[in-house]
Amino acid sequence: MKKIITFLFALLFLISFVSATDVAYVVINPFSVNSDFTSVIDELELTYDVILSSNAATTDFSNYNMILLNNQDFLNSEEIPINEFPALMVNGKNMEDWGWVDPISKVKQSVPLHSTIVDSSHPITEGVSGNDIQIYTSSSPDLFYLGENHIFDGLQVIVSKIDNPNDAVIAIAEAGTTLTKLGNDPTQVN
Repeated sequence: MKKIITFLFALLFLISFVSATDVAYVVINPFSVNSDFTSVIDELELTYDVILSSNAATTDFSNYNMILLNNQDFLNSEEIPINEFPALMVNGKNMEDWGWVDPISKVKQSVPLHSTIVDSSHPITEGVSGNDIQIYTSSSPDLFYLGENHIFDGLQVIVSKIDNPNDAVIAIAEAGTTLTKLGNDPTQVN
């Protein structure tokens, strides 16, 4: 798990999303802080503030260079400005709310989710090899991904499920991207 988190943070640096050391780490409650995340933040010598999601509406996220989200179901997701600031969303529960998929896809399995690299030239995949990569497991059988039939146009699939290169396990939206899906309002990613 820690290797994957390090990999995801390296992604942010490689594509120049983060230019300083301030991370707004948004969680539902203080007990849900993930030590894997905080350990990697510390290893990278970054500073972070834990922001309770209940305080998101009154938090000035412009004071941070990046938002990091736990994989939790944020009941006030509209108050977390994911599309307004650089963000790392390790979150399978609110992607619909932020206009990235309609609806989120999920597979129920107790075995690890395997994936493959779709874009080997992207900095996210630098130093990662192999066409069968175990991404994550879960104590819950629900594993989330962005399904081909539900993903918004404009997202760049970097790593996909091994059985479908159009199902995103890791996807990005560069600043200035407009995400679209027929029947849905467009999402502007700033």
